[in-house]
Amino acid sequence: MRTRILSFSVLIASGYLLCSCSSPTTEAPAKTAATAPVQADTGMPFPKLEVGMTADVIRQKLGEPAEIQPMAPVDGNKVEVWIYNFKKDLGMTQVAAGTREVPIMSLSANQGVGMGTTKETIYAMAEKKADITLSLLMFNGRLQVQKAKVEETIAHH
Repeated sequence: MRTRILSFSVLIASGYLLCSCSSPTTEAPAKTAATAPVQADTGMPFPKLEVGMTADVIRQKLGEPAEIQPMAPVDGNKVEVWIYNFKKDLGMTQVAAGTREVPIMSLSANQGVGMGTTKETIYAMAEKKADITLSLLMFNGRLQVQKAKVEETIAHH
């Protein structure tokens, strides 16, 4: 009788260990540093700009705009929107790529010990990148408003 109780206890303990080993990990993936040069004060791959900066200073910092959109003059003042495009590497990340069936040992008060299956998440590595569009509202050759639009993409390997 003692041997039977001991055997059943070992069976339950090993079943518990098997079940806990088959569950998917929930740890967040480690973040990697971006390879693009990033400004510490903005987190963006371009220098910080201040309202009132002249067109010449902005061109020195950012180069020529990818596009200049002329706007209707306001009270005879020249108004333009300058567009700059940047790319930023955000490093690698883990993404869920699918699931697979894995065997588990189940314990039931009515049926005792049995075998079953559960779904386990499969993870894959992916590159994370950002496309950044910087729009500058220039009023008489001076910066008035800036807006950055960030679109993140994930490319699976």
